[in-house]
Amino acid sequence: MQLTKLFKNMQKAILESESLSDLKLLLDLAKKIGIKSKILSVQEIEEIGMANAIKNGRTDEYIDTNEFLKKISQ
Repeated sequence: MQLTKLFKNMQKAILESESLSDLKLLLDLAKKIGIKSKILSVQEIEEIGMANAIKNGRTDEYIDTNEFLKKISQ
């Protein structure tokens, strides 16, 4: 089963804050009203970024590996 079909009926949001206490307040509120939430690890964020870069970058053309890695690390 494709992930797009699996997540078709789910609504998602990503929040970013400079303040950990503000973010925790939002997560507590989400929990209180029955919305699942979690803080993403650096690795999870990198994996999402990599998946997005791969999805958006598919051209079926040869791509220099070093140039590709430079672009996604910016």
